[in-house]
Parts: sequence; structure tokens; C-alpha cells
Amino acid sequence: MTSINKLSALDTLSGGDLLAVWATGNGDTRKASLTLLTSYINGQLDLPVDISRSQYAAPTTSGFNVTIQSPNTWLVLDPTNNFAAGGVTLPNSVPDLSMISIVTTRSVTAFSVTVSGAAVVGAPTTLNANQAFTLRYDGVTNSWYPENQAVINATAFAQTLLDDPDAATARSTLGAGAVGSNVFVAATAGAAQQAMDVEVGVDVQAWDADLDAVAGLVANGVIARTGAGTAAARTITAGQGISVANGDGVSGNPTIAATMILENVAAADIAAIANAINTVGKAAGRMIWDTTNTKIKVATGSAAADTWVDADGTNAVTPA
Repeated sequence: MTSINKLSALDTLSGGDLLAVWATGNGDTRKASLTLLTSYINGQLDLPVDISRSQYAAPTTSGFNVTIQSPNTWLVLDPTNNFAAGGVTLPNSVPDLSMISIVTTRSVTAFSVTVSGAAVVGAPTTLNANQAFTLRYDGVTNSWYPENQAVINATAFAQTLLDDPDAATARSTLGAGAVGSNVFVAATAGAAQQAMDVEVGVDVQAWDADLDAVAGLVANGVIARTGAGTAAARTITAGQGISVANGDGVSGNPTIAATMILENVAAADIAAIANAINTVGKAAGRMIWDTTNTKIKVATGSAAADTWVDADGTNAVTPA
């Protein structure tokens, strides 16, 4: 120690400075640099790898690519706009457990992470504004894997809610007045429904299978319940001697009329082949009232020239 005290003192150390060490393997005294000593100490310590440097990039065009210079880097990606495409290239030949952390201030619709000589697993393929993610390298599989990937991106509105100091401010941000306050403090779902005036059976209709069936109809028509929880659209249709207008009710109320009633027709019109009584709706068996002779006439056919006869089969009249 006396000899050491006689040496000149150093104000700073450098990696090339030498230390005297006893080399047990050689059985003598040898020299070692501070760099070698530092490497030895680091190799003995099991310290976690963490971000140790930062890098900044401000891409100006879509399709950009930023190369990350070193492992254990925090990349601040600050594009000048929201871009349709862009990506980063990771450093290659890095030590095991190396990390890359990336944060972006803008959105990138189609985002890629690439690296030469290694694989990238689970990296995001799209970025939202203010999104951050971390990748860590595994030397055994020669792959980069996501870390801290379960990040929730808060919208601008959500951020205004997150910085509210108390519940009253949060309710104000949400636009919840007295009703909202009652909902927040409601002890049960029923109490919350009452506060919002949506109590089932009082303010709103309870769920019902029949209502679901009606809501599921896509065809026009009159609604008919066809069974438990089923419904169908029906249309009123015409039958023998009955005419129907607007049977599905879309354009208004359905109108039903009888076409086979005893229509009042003068004898001259019955005999006229061009009269509507002979050209419209004529059919075998159709009956009309002959107002001239006060008798029932029956058509023997549907043609305009087919004869009309009295109900007892006499007094045939052939339209001409």
C-alpha cells in the first residue's frame, strides 16, 4: 500500500487503463484493462435489459420506412400526417433479450415491421394515433415478439374523461345531469331503469317472441299470428263473385265488393251485344234483373252473343 500511495493520482478513468490482477490459472501477476473488467462484471450480473437510448423520426410521405439504428431503442415516430402506409426496420444481429419500443403520434393504416435475418411475430399491422408497442428479441428462436401489447388506445373523448378529478366532473363530461347521477348511484339494475325511465313493463315493452316475429317480417300485407312466436304477412284475395282492391292494405284499406249480385239492366241493354253487361264479367249462370220485364235473366255462357234466358228457361234473348 505504501508503493501505491506514492503513485500519481488519476482524475478520470478510461477503458484502456490497466489494473494489476493475480491470475490464478497462471500463478502470477498480470494486467487487465478496465474495459475487460467491465465486461466481466456485466457478464456476472443478471440485470434486466431495458431501453437505453432514443431515436426520433418525422416521416413526410406515405410509404415511409424508418431504420432503427441500435437495439434497446425508444423510437418516437412523429409523421407529419396520417398516412396510408409506412413501416420500420429493426436492427439485426442483436443480443438476446434486446428491446425496441415504438410510439407514434399519427395513424398509419398499413404498418409493417421488418428485419434482416430474423423473424417478426405479432407486430401490429396498423397504428392509431398515440399508440405504443414494444418488441423483444429471443435469441433461441431468432425472432422478435410483442411485449406490453395489451395497450388500450384512448379516444380524444375518453382522454377528456380520464383527466376528470372527481365523479361530478366525470358526470358533467358525460352530459349526465340529475338522471345520470341517479344512474351512477343505482344499487340495482331495476333502480337504474327507473332512473332512466326505461323500467320494463312501465316505460318500455318487455321482450316478447311474438313482437320479434312481427319485427322480422319483410313482406307487405296484413299481419297474422301463425303460431307461438311466429307471424306472416297475408293478403285478402278475391273469390268467386267477390272482387278485392288493395288486398295487402299498403295503399289504404282493402275494399271488398260482390260481383255476382242481381244487377239492374233494361231489356234493351240485355239485347245489345256491345253493352257492358255482355262484354264485362259475363259468365254462364250469371243472373241479372230485367227491369223492363221484371224477371230474373240467366246467362247461358260467357261470350257476348250467348243468350240470356228467364230463370225458368223460357224467353231467350240473344244479344245482337
